[in-house]
Amino acid sequence: EHGTVSSRVLAKEAGCGRTIANRIIKERKNAALAAECMVQIAAECTGHVAAASILLQLSKDDQDRCINTSYTRTIHCIPMIGQDFIKRDQKLIQEIVNKGKLPRIDWEQVKEDHNAALSNILQRKCQILFLDVSQHVMEFTPNPIDIDLLMEEGKFDGCVIHCKEMVLVATFVEQICCEIALLAQEKTGLSYEFSNHMLSALRHVANKDAMQAKEKIVYTANFGATCRPQLSMARSQNKSVRATIAAIGADRGGEFQSPKLKHSLCGPVQTLYTTKFLPVFFLSNLPAEDSWYGQRQNGKGKRSPRFRSTTNIHKRIRVKAFHPMKTSLPVNRDHLSVLASRRESDVRSMSEWIMCNYFYALPYGTTPWISANQMDEACKYADTILNKKLPFQSLCRPFPKGATGMQLSKELHDDGNAAIIPGLWTSVVGDPNVTLRFRGYGLDHYFAASNLRFCWFYGWVPHKTEYLDVLNPKKQTHSMETFHRLHHSAFSKPEIEHLSLVLFSKKHMESVVKTYTESTRRRKIKHN
Repeated sequence: EHGTVSSRVLAKEAGCGRTIANRIIKERKNAALAAECMVQIAAECTGHVAAASILLQLSKDDQDRCINTSYTRTIHCIPMIGQDFIKRDQKLIQEIVNKGKLPRIDWEQVKEDHNAALSNILQRKCQILFLDVSQHVMEFTPNPIDIDLLMEEGKFDGCVIHCKEMVLVATFVEQICCEIALLAQEKTGLSYEFSNHMLSALRHVANKDAMQAKEKIVYTANFGATCRPQLSMARSQNKSVRATIAAIGADRGGEFQSPKLKHSLCGPVQTLYTTKFLPVFFLSNLPAEDSWYGQRQNGKGKRSPRFRSTTNIHKRIRVKAFHPMKTSLPVNRDHLSVLASRRESDVRSMSEWIMCNYFYALPYGTTPWISANQMDEACKYADTILNKKLPFQSLCRPFPKGATGMQLSKELHDDGNAAIIPGLWTSVVGDPNVTLRFRGYGLDHYFAASNLRFCWFYGWVPHKTEYLDVLNPKKQTHSMETFHRLHHSAFSKPEIEHLSLVLFSKKHMESVVKTYTESTRRRKIKHN
């Protein structure tokens, strides 16, 4: 923030005096306006424009600076009462990596632990409904199950839907969701509010997404980490490239050497996905718009399932280091993009706080925190011992990726999110007449997507958003053409999960970090 200091010093040099300098500082809304005001006053008073021009140049450089908004805005930790669950999840991770199978879970013990944890947090006795869907037949039914109705009839505070191996969906009643969300705002000092300007910026970001160019525009803006391989930028002299490197704190083209591993975290989950969830897209009585992997219109080819591409990630010799994507590195002069990306990071920070404080008793509920902690240890080791900066030092957080969706409804689909690290979906601006519905493995359940409603979910579980009147024609709904809705997803990716939970474990961390090198493939040098 040298603009404030420089305006005071240079104003005195120009003969304007401290009074006018203070006026400039007080009235300036940003560095550029202060510089223009400085030039004008200096010219009127003494004609000494040279000193003020220096400030103007500094201001332009400041406006071209990239802002890294991918840092978390608060400190996240598992409560002391939940420390034993960290050890439990670490054992589960180790068993998957060693045996290549998902361990069976004692769901009676999980139910007891989860009820006790929530009762301790909410300071009252809580009862959570646990539903095992592994025995159900996977069929498309015109009358799916209303989770809210089940909780209301049984007077439950929340619902956990699971199979034999893991939790699929977990949420609370609408009132408790709102209470927890408002408490998250209070504890973190952040906000869920999005202004109209921020929403316009989100649409702008979404429309530039290369992945969405292949589909119809659905207004989904992605932020946080990107796992796509990138060329090194270390030798480039381009100003915008240098600004990006400065914001990240390191070159984005690094990679690690991976030790030989027998199994991955994705392998056994991919087997579960392929056998129990993927077939739902090919049911004969499924509506045409929900056949996500079926034949598409306009001559487009069939989609490839997003989750299957990382099955053999443990066989990769080289693992690319991830880094912040461009949407989380907005240029300082683009005020709308800066505001939008910061607010998205704020919402993600609150999702992280909720996950760490309310879901830690569920199997794999502490894995987001374990992932963030082990990434942080790797960055500290590289910095202090090896004198290297890793490109994901700003992404050492429970949920390195976030996405804001503004589409009013979306057909049945799945996402290539992490295998065992759960995500948190939040209806930031909702409507009780819109529902979030989950399908596959005997799972055909939905709940109302009202304001500040959130749930634990895995992106690879097929899900959709739809009108309540589709499920119950007697219900009156708003026109989706005129209604605005905003939802947010905080999650991790399989590549990040593998790097943080497996390669950065105590067994491999030091040996893996020592192999970090910049990519041998380099971008062509560009000179201004």
